[in-house]
Amino acid sequence: MPTDDADLFRTAACVVGGYMADDEAALRTVAALEAFDVYVRDLIAARRAAPQPDLISDLVTAEGDEQPLTEDELVSMVDIVLFGGYEPSAQLIGNALLALLQHSDQLAALRADPTLLTAAVEEALRYDGPVTPGLSRYALEDVEIGGTTIPKGSYVMVGTAAANRDPEHWPDPGTFDITRPATARSLGFGHGLHYCVGARLAALEVETVIATALRRYPRLRLAVPAEDLVYRQGSVRGVREIPLRVG
Repeated sequence: MPTDDADLFRTAACVVGGYMADDEAALRTVAALEAFDVYVRDLIAARRAAPQPDLISDLVTAEGDEQPLTEDELVSMVDIVLFGGYEPSAQLIGNALLALLQHSDQLAALRADPTLLTAAVEEALRYDGPVTPGLSRYALEDVEIGGTTIPKGSYVMVGTAAANRDPEHWPDPGTFDITRPATARSLGFGHGLHYCVGARLAALEVETVIATALRRYPRLRLAVPAEDLVYRQGSVRGVREIPLRVG
């Protein structure tokens, strides 16, 4: 999408990822979604009239089951790609940076060995991932888990944050350790058929920001006590802001 339209998108993404605590918040969410829906439809119309070398143009001309996608299908696809590709990554950047700044030994280890960066982002995803409380799924058949039967057709919320701190799977799960052996991936990007198609791109974005910040600011640190940071409410976990000192 055009860079000039970034503010409209950021506003919509923030609202969608937020928490509707009352009717006023719900109305703000609906208004933001309606405004963004109009914008996306205009964007699709523009790409249909004059295709560009971008994903939206590819979707406009794509055929599913030998039929072009409908207008509503196009809007839904564009929405999920834009929202899913932005908000979780943006919050993971903050969560990863915060975890490093709160654990000086891990930050020092990363500065001493930059090859640990990929592992550091993976550990941040496990330790304080942005997707919470979890992933929603429907049971396609009766499934027994831990002695409990989940009936076919049930709506299930998979607690990824809890699974990523499961002591039966992760040794010392409450410890942020960027040298943790890569014996298994966390559920931060999903699993199996539903594994995030943009996982590597998202991780690369976070790696790029963290590497750049540490390179440019060798004395980077929090400007306020960590306990003073305010976490936003919503389905995407992250802090509202991270005041930093660079000198």
